[in-house]
Amino acid sequence: MNSFNASDWMQDSLTLTGNRKLIDICITGSHDSGMSIVQHGTIGSNACNTQTQTYNIGQQLAFGARYFDIRPVIGSGDYYTGHYSKISIPVHGPSMQGSRGQLIEHIVDEINAFTAQHAELVILNLSHDMDTDSGNENYPSFTQAQWNGLFETLAQLQALYVTSPNQNFCESTLNSLIGDGKAKVIVIVEPDNVNLGPYLGKGFYPNANFKVYNEYADTSDFTKMANDQFAKMETVRGQSEYFLLSWTLTQGTEEVLACLLPGDPNSIRKAADQANAQLASQIAQHTTPKLYPNILYTDNIIDDTCAQIAVSINEQAAP
Repeated sequence: MNSFNASDWMQDSLTLTGNRKLIDICITGSHDSGMSIVQHGTIGSNACNTQTQTYNIGQQLAFGARYFDIRPVIGSGDYYTGHYSKISIPVHGPSMQGSRGQLIEHIVDEINAFTAQHAELVILNLSHDMDTDSGNENYPSFTQAQWNGLFETLAQLQALYVTSPNQNFCESTLNSLIGDGKAKVIVIVEPDNVNLGPYLGKGFYPNANFKVYNEYADTSDFTKMANDQFAKMETVRGQSEYFLLSWTLTQGTEEVLACLLPGDPNSIRKAADQANAQLASQIAQHTTPKLYPNILYTDNIIDDTCAQIAVSINEQAAP
C-alpha cells in the first residue's frame, strides 16, 4: 500500500465496498477523540492520565479515522470535549477529575475543512455529557436546553446527512451514503432521554439508528484486553450485530495517581502506542473473511496504520 491515501480511503474503496452495508465493512474509530489537548484541568489531571490523542480531529481525519467519540462538556459557559472520571484523591477525597479538550467550535471547523475536500463518511457519537460548571463531586448531565445549545453549534457542520429519521445506518450501503461523491456527516446522540426536536433527521439521529456494541475491557493489561475484545467480537458478530473493537487500555486508580509523581509513568498515550503496535498482528490471528470488527477503535492515532488495516480487512472480507 505504498500509494495509500488515508484522506480518501473510503472513496478509493467504493469499487469494492460501495454496495456493502456498513455492518459488512470495517472502518476506523477514535476513542476520546477531542482529547488531543488538556486544558482547564482539575487538581488530579494532567496529560499522563487524561490526554488520549496526540493529534486533533482534523488530523485524525487525514489519518483515516471516520468514527469519533465526542464527549461534550460545558466549561466556563462554552462547549468543549472532556475526559473526566470520579476518583478519590488522598486528603482531598472523592471528586470528578479530568480536563477539557478541544472546543466543539474548533472541531466543527476542522471537520468542515476536511469534508470540503474529501467526500468521506464522518460519524460523530455524542456521549458522557457533563456540566463541569456545576459542582465537582458529581458533574450533572446536560439539561435539554444545554443539549439544544450544543445542537445549534454542531448544526454548523456543512455536510450533515439529511434522511429519514428512522434510517438504520448499519443496514445502509456505503454507496447510498457517499456514492454521490459528496461527504456526509452523521451525528449520533447516545443518551436516550434527549429530544432532538427540529434537528431529528437533519444530520442528527438517536442511538437507535446506529446500534453499536461498544464494551471496553476496563483493564491496563494488554493480554486481558485483547482476549476480552476478541471473545466479545466472536459472540457479537455471531449474532450479526455491529461491533466496535475497543482496542484501549484503561488506567486504574493507582495508575492515574502515579501520573502525579515524578519519573516516567505509563501514560495513556504510551500504553496506546504499545497496544496499537500489536493491532495488525492480532487482527491477522483473530479475524476471518466472515469474522471481523466493524470499527477499529483506538487511542493515540498518530498515522494511517488503522486505516490500512481496515482496508485490508475489507479486501479479505466475504462479499
